[in-house]
Amino acid sequence: MKKIISVLVLLAVNGYSDDNLKNFLMDKGLINKKEYEEYVKDKNKNGTEINGILTLRYYYLDNKTYSVSRERFLFQIKTEFLKKLNDNLTVNFGFATGDKSKPRSNYEIMGEGFSNKNLNLSLANATFQEKNFKLVAGKFKNNLWQSNSALIDSDINFEGAGFEFGNKNFNFVFDNLFLWEFASSKKDPRVYSFQISNANKYFKFALTYYDFVYVKGVSTSTFSSRPSSPYPLSNSVSNSKYKFDYDIISYDIKSELKLTKNILFSAFANYGLNSSVGEKNKFYIYGTDIFFTDKEYKKASIGFNYRKLENDSFLDIFPDVATYGGATGTESYRFVGCYNLNRNISVVPYYIYSKPLDKNYKKEDAIIVDINVKF
Repeated sequence: MKKIISVLVLLAVNGYSDDNLKNFLMDKGLINKKEYEEYVKDKNKNGTEINGILTLRYYYLDNKTYSVSRERFLFQIKTEFLKKLNDNLTVNFGFATGDKSKPRSNYEIMGEGFSNKNLNLSLANATFQEKNFKLVAGKFKNNLWQSNSALIDSDINFEGAGFEFGNKNFNFVFDNLFLWEFASSKKDPRVYSFQISNANKYFKFALTYYDFVYVKGVSTSTFSSRPSSPYPLSNSVSNSKYKFDYDIISYDIKSELKLTKNILFSAFANYGLNSSVGEKNKFYIYGTDIFFTDKEYKKASIGFNYRKLENDSFLDIFPDVATYGGATGTESYRFVGCYNLNRNISVVPYYIYSKPLDKNYKKEDAIIVDINVKF
């Protein structure tokens, strides 16, 4: 251990630390790999953790309704800074690219005359944890377990407060989330979510209840993340205002089985019902994946999923924006692959065929290729 400390002090004094140098010192026997890893783990226990991901995207879109056929090149960057203040309290903040008026997407277009791009505060929260109890407040990542990202786009971070209690197999989550704030109203739109989930060796199951309140009667122009042209505005409206609140029950299950030493099979199904509406109130989502593992991580995968979201099955500011603009009242078929070059770099191609349930609109085809780089 003295050797380790001496070397680390030397590196700190010289202001230089490099993985190649670390490996060289290990090869020469100056530091022990196991002891070094234990030292770093202990050093970071109350330190700062920094994570980030850069995504480069090729996006081809063919919308038959408006005869829109074009290709685009985009990028996205997300960063996250986590500081553990003590054994119970952690603060977390992060930044992400993206247009603030489109909170369901952190992507920026390459081009636009070499213009500067947006960088926004995407995370800002404090988390208190004591054994099986956790409390988080601020702007935080989606803390609800979901087998897929069809209902809530993966770029959406929640705002409000969340409570979590659980052990190895059982988990309970309650969230009080704010959707919008009006200066002249005491009844701002919000959602209360309750989730109970349970897991065993082969299955994970979740029962989730979403209670959207004070949405009925709110202007449809309130939410900037609502689908816009060339996509249909899908939830039921009356005089340009939301016609319903939403009380949604969701049943979600996922299973992962090891077929061979290096092949995993995964399948999921998700069904939900909005009890506030008498018709066009259900969603159906299911899919499968096959993973090819290499030592300790998944080297490659191929997958398929189907999703059908009826018009009032979920509030239309949430669903995955890559599928027909994130509108409800749609169904889609998605084929996706993934190849991990290593733990930090992956290539992910998609083909998405979507069509609206409204026969006045036509289908849409999308081809997406992402290159993800973690840092």
